[in-house]
Amino acid sequence: MGYPLKLSSIYVLFNFLLRAQESKKADKYYTVDYLELMRHPLIKNLKLGEDPAITRVMVHKIEELLQGSEETSIGGSLFLSLDEIEAEDKIYLRSVQTLKNMKIKASFDECQRVLKQLHRLFFRSCEQVTSFSDFAGMLEEILSVLVAKSRLLSFPFNSKVVDKFYSFIEEFKSLLFSKEKFTSFEIWEIFKQKLQSEKVAFVGSPLQGTQILGLFETRSLNFENVIIMDLNESVLPKLKIYEPLIPREVMLSLGLNRLEKEEEIQRYQFMRLISGAKNVHLIYEENQINEKSRFIEELLWAKQKKSKKIEVLDALKGVFQIKMRSKDTSITKTPQVLEFLKESRYSASRINTYLNCPLRFYYQYVLGLKEQEDLLTDPQAQHIGTFVHELLSETFAIFENKRPVINTEFKKYFFKKMEKSFKNKLARRMRSDSFLLKRIIENRLDKFLDNEAGRKVSKIISLEQERTDTITLDNMTFDFRYTIDRIDQMDDDSILVIDYKTGGADVAPKKVSELENMELTRQSIKTNIKSFQLPLYYYFTSKVFPKKHINAQLYNLRTIERKSFVTEADLPVKDKLIEICLEALKAVFFELFDPDTPFSPDKDERKCRSCPFLSLCG
Repeated sequence: MGYPLKLSSIYVLFNFLLRAQESKKADKYYTVDYLELMRHPLIKNLKLGEDPAITRVMVHKIEELLQGSEETSIGGSLFLSLDEIEAEDKIYLRSVQTLKNMKIKASFDECQRVLKQLHRLFFRSCEQVTSFSDFAGMLEEILSVLVAKSRLLSFPFNSKVVDKFYSFIEEFKSLLFSKEKFTSFEIWEIFKQKLQSEKVAFVGSPLQGTQILGLFETRSLNFENVIIMDLNESVLPKLKIYEPLIPREVMLSLGLNRLEKEEEIQRYQFMRLISGAKNVHLIYEENQINEKSRFIEELLWAKQKKSKKIEVLDALKGVFQIKMRSKDTSITKTPQVLEFLKESRYSASRINTYLNCPLRFYYQYVLGLKEQEDLLTDPQAQHIGTFVHELLSETFAIFENKRPVINTEFKKYFFKKMEKSFKNKLARRMRSDSFLLKRIIENRLDKFLDNEAGRKVSKIISLEQERTDTITLDNMTFDFRYTIDRIDQMDDDSILVIDYKTGGADVAPKKVSELENMELTRQSIKTNIKSFQLPLYYYFTSKVFPKKHINAQLYNLRTIERKSFVTEADLPVKDKLIEICLEALKAVFFELFDPDTPFSPDKDERKCRSCPFLSLCG
C-alpha cells in the first residue's frame, strides 16, 4: 500500500504542463490551459520577487484581463503567444497598484521580470525538450525552484513525493538513449505512463503502533492482530500477468501457467499470515459489482465441511444511515426590501424573471448579483443572441425612417459586416469549430433576409431604442424601462412591434378564450401568459401611437416564424386581451409586494440547470 503519486499536487502541476504543451498551436498557447497552469497553487505562490504576493497578484490580474474585465489587447483571445502576454503593460500597472494598496512595494520592472521568469520556467523550458536528458534537466530545474521558493515542503508528505521525482530524474539521465532525439509528445507520454502506477510507500516504525504493509511485505512476520482491507476478487488474488513476447496459448501448451502459479503464491502468503495471528478481521465490499475473494470462500467451505452445515458464520455489515432533507432557501421580505421594491424601475425581463423564479429575482435584482463575464468560455446562446441583435441593429440602421430594400447589394454589405463582427466577437472565443457556428448563423440570416424582402414595410421607425414609461395599477404607479428590437410602419399604415428571438421557446400569451378563466396566481399566469414581453410592448407602443392600429410579434430567427400578440381570432376582442394581461400583471405585483409571501425557488429541472444561482439555492 502507498499514496498514489498521481494524487499529489506535483503530479497535477506536471499534468497541467503537459496539457498546455498539447493544446498549443505553433507559438500560441490555449489561454484556458495557460491560466489553469498559472493558477496552480505551487506556481502562483512562488517567491520570485521580494514577496510571494507579487506573483499571486500578477496571476490574478492576468486572469482578469484575459477574461475581459477591461479593454486590452489580450482580452477574450483563445490563443496567445507568451510575447503577446508579456507585452501587455496593464498587467504590470494593475499589479503595482493592487500591491500598493496591500502596502507591498513592487515596481513595474520587477513585475515584468517575475512574469518572464514564470514563462521561461514553466512554458519556454518545455518547448526546448528534444531528449530524455533535456527533459530530466527541465524537471530538475522546476523541482529545485519549487523546493526553494514555494511552500511545497511545508506539507511533510511532499518531501517523499519530491524524492520520488528526483529518482525519476536520475533514471532519465542514466538511460542509454538519454541523448537520442524524441518528440515532445513521446517523452511526455512515457513520463505520464510511468507516474500512473507509482506510489509513495507509507513508512512506520516496525517496533510500535499499526503497521501498514502489502501482502508480500508480511513474509516471515507474525502479528497478534491482522486486518485485511478490500478482500475482494481482483484485489486478492490480484492476477494480472502480461506476456509481451510469448502468447498465453503457447505458455499453456508448454505446461507453464503463470496465473495459476501466481494465485498459489498469494494463497500461501494469505493463509500463512492469518494462521499466525490471534485475531483476524477480513473486510470486503459486497454489492452488484464486487464480490468477496475466493480465499474467503475457501475458509467458509472448510468451516462448512467441518460443521456439516451451510450457515457457519454471520458476517457483520457496516451500515450508515443518511438522512437527506431539502435546504430551505426561502427569503423573507423585510420592510427595507419592500421599500426597495416599491422604488425600483421595472422591465418585462424583470417581471418574467419573478414569474419564473422569485428566488432568482431576489438574487439578481434585489441583491444585484450577477455572473462574472468570462470571455474564455465558449459562446453560449445568450452571447450568440446578443451578437445577432447587435448585427441586425447596425445593418438595418441605414433604413431608419425609410423603406428597407433587401437586394443583392444590401446582402453583400450585411454579410461583410457579419464577417468582421463574428471574427471580433465570437471567433476569437472559439477553437477550431467556429466555422460551423458561423455557417449556421449565415444560413439562418440568409433565410431571414429573404423573408424580409417579401414583407410590406413602408419604413422602419426605430431599432433598439430604449424608452421609459409608467403603468398605473390600482392607484399604484410603476416606472418601466424597455428596449424594443424594432418598430415598423407597414404599407397599410399599421404599427408593428418586433421582438427578435434566437431561441426556440414559445413565450407568447395564449388566446383570449383560454385566458378568460385563468386563475390570478403566479403559477397559472406563468403557464398562460408565459411572458409579459409582448403585452407590455403592445401597451407602451399604443400610448406612443394612440390613433394607429398596433400589433406586436415574436420573430423567431431560427424558424423565420412570426407569432402575433393579437391573433386574427382575437382582433375583435384585443382590448379584452390587454385588460386580462394588465390584471395578471397587477396580481404579480400584489404577490411581489406581499410581506407574507417569501422569495422561494421554482423547481424546473431544465431552467435550474442553467441558472447562475444554482449553487446558492441548492
